[in-house]
Amino acid sequence: DHDYDVFLSTPMAAFHTDADYRKGRAEFKKVFDALKNKCGLTVYWASEKITCFADFDTVGVSALDDLEALKKSRRFVLLYPEKLPSSALFEAGYALARNCESHYFVQRQKDLPFLMQALTDADNRAHIHTDADWKDYDDLAKKVVKYKDKWFGD
Repeated sequence: DHDYDVFLSTPMAAFHTDADYRKGRAEFKKVFDALKNKCGLTVYWASEKITCFADFDTVGVSALDDLEALKKSRRFVLLYPEKLPSSALFEAGYALARNCESHYFVQRQKDLPFLMQALTDADNRAHIHTDADWKDYDDLAKKVVKYKDKWFGD
């Protein structure tokens, strides 16, 4: 049983300023809205209610909430705009350990940690989508709708 069709993971605390966070969140929200509103999927996204740094929970509360939601998710989606130190990478590993089908949307495959770069060869549950598949978050939101059944179907 799954409470969520998709666990959407995005860098949050990796941003250095509140303005950078808000800008990144606005871009990621395009994909969240496409998954939820246009595809009709149930989506867990920690940033849904975190509009600025002041809204962040403590580390312990965040970890508990995220891991619990990951356990209840059918698929994992990582939006990773650039090489960043981010807990989103931990979440990606946790999702794979739970045998969760995963989609990583990155501009450059080399921005992923070394072992993650070759996951598609080692594990058929991991799918890496680079700039060959999407150009920006507006384009990705459209592709999410277009390929809903291929990427998120049963």
